[in-house]
Amino acid sequence: MKKQYYFLQVIGCAFLIMAFLLISRLYCSPAVHFKVRTVDIKIAADDDFRKQPRWRMDIERWMQSISTLFEKEFGIRFVIQSFVNWESCCLGNSLEETFQDLRRKIPLEKSDVVLGFTDRSDLLSPTMGLASYLQGYVLLKKGSSESQTERYLLHEICHLFGGVDLSRTNSIMRWDNPTKHFDDTTRQLILLNRIRRFNPNVFPLPADKVDEAISIYEEIDESKQKDDVVPVILASLYLEKEDYASMMTTCKRAKNNFPDSVETSHLLGIAYRRMGHVDLAIAEYLNVIQLQPWLPDVYYNLGIAYKKKGQLIDAAQAYLRSIELNPHHAKAHSNLGLVYLEQNHPERAIAECQKAISLYPCLAEAYSTLGGAFLLMDRLDKAEEHSLKALSLNAELPGAHNNLGTIYVKQKKIDQAIRMYKRSIELNPGYHEALYNLGRVFYLKGSFDEAIEYFLEAIKKKPDYYQAYSNLGVAYLKKDMIRESVEACLNAIAIKSDHANAYSTLGFVYFLQEKWDQAEAAAMKTIELSPSLPEAYNLLGIIYEKKGRDSEAEGKYLHAADLKPDYLEAHLNLGNFYFKKNLFDRALTHYHKGLKIDPGQALIWNNTAVIYYLKERYSKAWEYLKKAEELGHTVHPDFKRQLERKLKSIHPSLSPYSFPSR
Repeated sequence: MKKQYYFLQVIGCAFLIMAFLLISRLYCSPAVHFKVRTVDIKIAADDDFRKQPRWRMDIERWMQSISTLFEKEFGIRFVIQSFVNWESCCLGNSLEETFQDLRRKIPLEKSDVVLGFTDRSDLLSPTMGLASYLQGYVLLKKGSSESQTERYLLHEICHLFGGVDLSRTNSIMRWDNPTKHFDDTTRQLILLNRIRRFNPNVFPLPADKVDEAISIYEEIDESKQKDDVVPVILASLYLEKEDYASMMTTCKRAKNNFPDSVETSHLLGIAYRRMGHVDLAIAEYLNVIQLQPWLPDVYYNLGIAYKKKGQLIDAAQAYLRSIELNPHHAKAHSNLGLVYLEQNHPERAIAECQKAISLYPCLAEAYSTLGGAFLLMDRLDKAEEHSLKALSLNAELPGAHNNLGTIYVKQKKIDQAIRMYKRSIELNPGYHEALYNLGRVFYLKGSFDEAIEYFLEAIKKKPDYYQAYSNLGVAYLKKDMIRESVEACLNAIAIKSDHANAYSTLGFVYFLQEKWDQAEAAAMKTIELSPSLPEAYNLLGIIYEKKGRDSEAEGKYLHAADLKPDYLEAHLNLGNFYFKKNLFDRALTHYHKGLKIDPGQALIWNNTAVIYYLKERYSKAWEYLKKAEELGHTVHPDFKRQLERKLKSIHPSLSPYSFPSR
């Protein structure tokens, strides 16, 4: 009996031990719930720090201690991938400038984090370190002791996982004297951020974690009104959610409490820009640059603002300055490429986007701009390849859909083009270029009412859209809305006085109104502005022919055909011109070219039939006459009867419908 009792006691004790161990694992070491995450570190030590004899061993020891602690508490392990030398230098002696020097010179490459160490004696700073949550960089100045340096390094690494400075006495996040204790708030933030992404091109937290983060930081913010860091983080989270109203409120409150906070001004600029107040945004960015002219991200956002205003030269300069301060800024390279594309420099656009992709291969916007650049160079295969690649990375990219629409127009896949343009507008209702392109494709379909509708919508989104005004004038002309056509062309010219296409359309309108001199003046102005525009020469040919200046008319028609060999109207006018002068062989040359361009031109088939009749090639004439009738042309009945009589005299036994051709 005693043995059985003893056995039960042993079993009971074992059960209690197992329960204690289980509870310990559940409550004393949260990290065991997770698969250990490895964070790769690149160490950059400057000249002053490397003067210490055991600098590398010191860093390895600190990082090993911190990694052990993080792995135990949070399941996060730090692994040093490489050591690099860093020649730290800058014009000033602030820790902030030195931090930006680190970002400029030491790329992340395949590492998650760059840890920079300095022992510069000239650095002036109330803190020993800086960390960028968004960029994955840490800079630490060597402390007065090994213990102090390690504690501050741990403190800055906590910033990478969402930690913020706290005034609590016993906390790793006490900014002026951190301990090695993780307070509950910091522990909560690090656990939330243990899955964070270390990629400067995307937001660290996934979308489904942003609300949770906002809740934690709002609670901190309510209890700690005098801290300027928490509002900045909150504003960044609101920005990620596209909650611009909350972002603006947070930024303004922080700005009132901390007028000199460059982070707040920068975020306030982003909020203003996103809400459409671009001039206010630019003012905030310029204010930041005046205070700290070494921040690449501010120049990047300034470039976006200038681009939004259409100030492409200013935008390019801002992007170039951003790249100068941080050559590894993939999005700045990509955006600069887009500016070059809009300036009609496709080769430069391609170079910048390829650089962006080399830095960040998943940057969809860079592929979209590459598609647009190759499209401008008429390399449709490359344009389509890169546009589809962009959509494989981001299926909701309006620019790539717009590119594909234009590619399909060039491939005469009109219905597919319309679908692409409409999808682009669904994704971005304010996308004026896609609205304009949709207007153009409906014009090509002969749907002039819909074309007018989309041109007007594009102008509503972009009031200085002179190209849309010019094409609106052409669409109105097709509808015989002469007054509206003139008004649209004059609006285009008022916006851009050297817009040749508007003068060209205006010339045709004046011609239809039989205002020969005004039509001639408009055509001459078109040629002055754009000597390679064949439509203007063709119009001059018509005007000169009307005025009896035949030799000049012939020259203008020929020049138009030379500039554009597939210009149907020029060949038709030349055929008619030579026909009237009984120069039948020349007329046939241009009529045949016209039919090669567009076999559906019934009038050309008819006129060619008449010439073959006059040349006594009756069977050939009959062949062309029948084709004209098939296409819906009403052949003159007297001409047809005469041709039938001629053919009957040659082939008396045949029906007119079986006359041979020869």
